[in-house]
Amino acid sequence: MINEKQELSLAERLSESIISSLQQSSSLLNEKTVEGALARAKIFGFAGFYTKGIDSLTEALALDHNCHEASARLIIHQILSKRSEAALATATKLASQAPNFILKETTTGESISTFTLLGDALVQNNRIEDAIKAYETAKKVAPNDTTSAAKLAQAYIATGNSTKALEQADIFQDNPRFQDLQAVLRLGNRDEALLPVVDKATLVRQSAAEFL
Repeated sequence: MINEKQELSLAERLSESIISSLQQSSSLLNEKTVEGALARAKIFGFAGFYTKGIDSLTEALALDHNCHEASARLIIHQILSKRSEAALATATKLASQAPNFILKETTTGESISTFTLLGDALVQNNRIEDAIKAYETAKKVAPNDTTSAAKLAQAYIATGNSTKALEQADIFQDNPRFQDLQAVLRLGNRDEALLPVVDKATLVRQSAAEFL
Protein backbone atom coordinates (compact mmCIF):
# COMPACT_ATOMS: atom_id res chain seq x y z
CA MET A 1 0.00 0.00 0.00
CA ILE A 2 1.13 3.59 -0.59
CA ASN A 3 1.58 5.42 2.72
CA GLU A 4 0.28 8.96 3.27
CA LYS A 5 3.58 10.65 2.38
CA GLN A 6 3.95 8.62 -0.81
CA GLU A 7 0.32 9.30 -1.70
CA LEU A 8 0.83 13.06 -1.35
CA SER A 9 3.99 12.91 -3.46
CA LEU A 10 2.15 10.95 -6.15
CA ALA A 11 -0.74 13.43 -6.11
CA GLU A 12 1.70 16.33 -6.54
CA ARG A 13 3.43 14.64 -9.49
CA LEU A 14 0.12 13.84 -11.14
CA SER A 15 -1.09 17.40 -10.62
CA GLU A 16 2.01 18.79 -12.32
CA SER A 17 1.65 16.37 -15.24
CA ILE A 18 -2.06 17.08 -15.70
CA ILE A 19 -1.58 20.86 -15.61
CA SER A 20 1.28 20.64 -18.09
CA SER A 21 -0.71 18.40 -20.43
CA LEU A 22 -3.78 20.65 -20.26
CA GLN A 23 -1.71 23.75 -20.96
CA GLN A 24 -0.01 22.11 -23.93
CA SER A 25 -3.30 20.82 -25.33
CA SER A 26 -5.09 24.14 -24.79
CA SER A 27 -2.56 25.92 -26.97
CA LEU A 28 -3.46 23.64 -29.91
CA LEU A 29 -7.25 23.48 -29.63
CA ASN A 30 -8.00 25.80 -32.57
CA GLU A 31 -5.63 24.12 -35.00
CA LYS A 32 -7.19 22.14 -37.85
CA THR A 33 -4.34 19.65 -37.76
CA VAL A 34 -3.66 16.18 -36.40
CA GLU A 35 -2.06 17.80 -33.36
CA GLY A 36 -5.11 19.98 -32.84
CA ALA A 37 -7.48 17.01 -33.09
CA LEU A 38 -5.36 15.04 -30.61
CA ALA A 39 -5.35 17.99 -28.23
CA ARG A 40 -9.14 18.25 -28.37
CA ALA A 41 -9.45 14.51 -27.73
CA LYS A 42 -7.23 14.79 -24.64
CA ILE A 43 -9.34 17.62 -23.25
CA PHE A 44 -12.55 15.67 -23.91
CA GLY A 45 -10.97 12.62 -22.29
CA PHE A 46 -10.06 14.51 -19.12
CA ALA A 47 -13.64 15.76 -18.95
CA GLY A 48 -15.11 12.29 -19.53
CA PHE A 49 -16.69 13.28 -22.86
CA TYR A 50 -15.54 10.10 -24.58
CA THR A 51 -17.94 10.27 -27.52
CA LYS A 52 -16.67 13.73 -28.43
CA GLY A 53 -13.14 12.41 -27.96
CA ILE A 54 -13.91 9.67 -30.48
CA ASP A 55 -15.06 12.33 -32.95
CA SER A 56 -11.79 14.24 -32.52
CA LEU A 57 -9.67 11.11 -32.90
CA THR A 58 -11.63 10.09 -35.99
CA GLU A 59 -10.82 13.56 -37.35
CA ALA A 60 -7.13 13.04 -36.59
CA LEU A 61 -7.13 9.72 -38.45
CA ALA A 62 -8.90 11.31 -41.41
CA LEU A 63 -6.02 13.78 -41.60
CA ASP A 64 -3.38 11.06 -41.16
CA HIS A 65 -4.51 7.44 -41.21
CA ASN A 66 -1.03 6.40 -40.04
CA CYS A 67 -1.24 8.39 -36.80
CA HIS A 68 -0.77 5.52 -34.38
CA GLU A 69 -1.25 7.74 -31.33
CA ALA A 70 -4.72 8.64 -32.58
CA SER A 71 -5.55 4.95 -33.07
CA ALA A 72 -4.26 4.06 -29.59
CA ARG A 73 -6.23 6.82 -27.92
CA LEU A 74 -9.28 5.87 -29.98
CA ILE A 75 -9.13 2.36 -28.47
CA ILE A 76 -9.15 3.89 -24.98
CA HIS A 77 -12.09 6.17 -25.71
CA GLN A 78 -14.03 3.32 -27.32
CA ILE A 79 -13.48 1.12 -24.25
CA LEU A 80 -14.47 3.88 -21.86
CA SER A 81 -17.63 4.60 -23.87
CA LYS A 82 -18.45 0.86 -23.80
CA ARG A 83 -17.99 0.36 -27.53
CA SER A 84 -16.29 -2.97 -26.96
CA GLU A 85 -16.52 -4.41 -30.46
CA ALA A 86 -15.29 -1.19 -32.07
CA ALA A 87 -12.40 -1.05 -29.59
CA LEU A 88 -11.38 -4.60 -30.48
CA ALA A 89 -11.52 -3.85 -34.20
CA THR A 90 -9.35 -0.74 -33.75
CA ALA A 91 -6.90 -2.56 -31.46
CA THR A 92 -6.58 -5.54 -33.80
CA LYS A 93 -5.84 -3.23 -36.71
CA LEU A 94 -3.25 -1.24 -34.75
CA ALA A 95 -1.52 -4.40 -33.51
CA SER A 96 -1.24 -5.54 -37.11
CA GLN A 97 -0.01 -2.20 -38.45
CA ALA A 98 2.22 -1.07 -35.60
CA PRO A 99 3.02 -3.95 -33.20
CA ASN A 100 5.91 -2.04 -31.62
CA PHE A 101 4.07 1.24 -31.06
CA ILE A 102 4.23 2.61 -27.51
CA LEU A 103 1.71 5.13 -26.17
CA LYS A 104 2.95 7.50 -23.47
CA GLU A 105 0.25 7.86 -20.84
CA THR A 106 -0.66 11.49 -20.24
CA THR A 107 -0.44 11.74 -16.47
CA THR A 108 2.20 9.23 -15.33
CA GLY A 109 4.28 8.81 -18.48
CA GLU A 110 3.72 5.05 -18.43
CA SER A 111 4.72 3.20 -21.59
CA ILE A 112 1.65 1.40 -22.92
CA SER A 113 2.16 -1.19 -25.66
CA THR A 114 -0.21 -1.71 -28.54
CA PHE A 115 -0.66 -5.26 -27.22
CA THR A 116 -1.64 -4.04 -23.76
CA LEU A 117 -4.42 -2.04 -25.39
CA LEU A 118 -5.36 -5.11 -27.43
CA GLY A 119 -5.49 -7.13 -24.22
CA ASP A 120 -7.80 -4.55 -22.64
CA ALA A 121 -10.09 -4.65 -25.68
CA LEU A 122 -10.16 -8.46 -25.58
CA VAL A 123 -11.07 -8.42 -21.88
CA GLN A 124 -13.92 -6.04 -22.64
CA ASN A 125 -15.18 -8.62 -25.14
CA ASN A 126 -14.93 -11.41 -22.53
CA ARG A 127 -12.03 -13.08 -24.32
CA ILE A 128 -9.84 -13.48 -21.25
CA GLU A 129 -7.57 -16.25 -22.52
CA ASP A 130 -6.82 -14.27 -25.68
CA ALA A 131 -6.19 -11.19 -23.52
CA ILE A 132 -3.60 -13.15 -21.54
CA LYS A 133 -1.77 -13.93 -24.79
CA ALA A 134 -1.85 -10.24 -25.75
CA TYR A 135 -0.47 -9.12 -22.38
CA GLU A 136 2.27 -11.76 -22.60
CA THR A 137 3.19 -10.42 -26.04
CA ALA A 138 3.26 -6.87 -24.66
CA LYS A 139 5.80 -7.96 -22.04
CA LYS A 140 8.05 -9.32 -24.77
CA VAL A 141 7.85 -6.46 -27.28
CA ALA A 142 7.81 -3.64 -24.70
CA PRO A 143 9.83 -4.48 -21.57
CA ASN A 144 9.20 -0.99 -20.16
CA ASP A 145 5.45 -1.54 -20.25
CA THR A 146 4.98 -2.69 -16.66
CA THR A 147 1.23 -2.17 -16.97
CA SER A 148 1.03 -5.30 -19.12
CA ALA A 149 2.35 -7.39 -16.21
CA ALA A 150 -0.20 -5.90 -13.82
CA LYS A 151 -3.06 -6.54 -16.22
CA LEU A 152 -1.69 -10.05 -16.73
CA ALA A 153 -1.69 -10.68 -12.99
CA GLN A 154 -5.33 -9.58 -12.80
CA ALA A 155 -6.24 -11.88 -15.68
CA TYR A 156 -4.42 -14.84 -14.13
CA ILE A 157 -6.22 -14.29 -10.81
CA ALA A 158 -9.54 -14.22 -12.67
CA THR A 159 -8.74 -17.49 -14.42
CA GLY A 160 -7.58 -19.22 -11.24
CA ASN A 161 -3.87 -19.31 -12.06
CA SER A 162 -2.49 -17.82 -8.85
CA THR A 163 1.06 -19.05 -9.45
CA LYS A 164 1.31 -17.17 -12.74
CA ALA A 165 -0.27 -14.10 -11.15
CA LEU A 166 2.33 -14.03 -8.38
CA GLU A 167 5.14 -14.28 -10.94
CA GLN A 168 4.22 -10.84 -12.30
CA ALA A 169 4.53 -8.93 -9.03
CA ASP A 170 8.19 -7.88 -9.26
CA ILE A 171 7.75 -6.53 -12.77
CA PHE A 172 5.29 -3.79 -11.84
CA GLN A 173 6.33 -3.15 -8.23
CA ASP A 174 7.27 0.48 -9.03
CA ASN A 175 4.13 1.25 -11.03
CA PRO A 176 2.02 3.58 -8.82
CA ARG A 177 -1.21 2.68 -10.60
CA PHE A 178 -1.22 -0.86 -9.23
CA GLN A 179 0.00 -0.54 -5.65
CA ASP A 180 -3.22 -2.01 -4.26
CA LEU A 181 -2.73 -5.04 -6.50
CA GLN A 182 0.86 -5.27 -5.24
CA ALA A 183 -0.41 -5.42 -1.66
CA VAL A 184 -2.80 -8.23 -2.60
CA LEU A 185 -0.01 -10.21 -4.27
CA ARG A 186 2.26 -9.78 -1.27
CA LEU A 187 -0.43 -11.46 0.81
CA GLY A 188 -0.66 -14.18 -1.83
CA ASN A 189 3.08 -14.79 -1.61
CA ARG A 190 2.63 -15.72 2.04
CA ASP A 191 -0.44 -17.84 1.36
CA GLU A 192 -2.10 -18.25 -2.04
CA ALA A 193 -5.40 -18.83 -0.27
CA LEU A 194 -5.35 -15.13 0.66
CA LEU A 195 -5.60 -14.05 -2.98
CA PRO A 196 -9.05 -12.62 -3.77
CA VAL A 197 -11.57 -14.41 -5.93
CA VAL A 198 -11.98 -12.25 -9.03
CA ASP A 199 -14.62 -13.41 -11.49
CA LYS A 200 -14.43 -12.51 -15.15
CA ALA A 201 -17.22 -9.94 -14.92
CA THR A 202 -15.26 -8.09 -12.24
CA LEU A 203 -12.13 -8.24 -14.39
CA VAL A 204 -14.02 -6.63 -17.28
CA ARG A 205 -15.06 -3.74 -15.02
CA GLN A 206 -11.55 -3.32 -13.59
CA SER A 207 -9.67 -3.47 -16.87
CA ALA A 208 -11.31 -0.55 -18.67
CA ALA A 209 -8.36 1.38 -20.01
CA GLU A 210 -7.38 4.50 -18.08
CA PHE A 211 -4.59 5.92 -20.17
CA LEU A 212 -5.81 9.26 -21.43
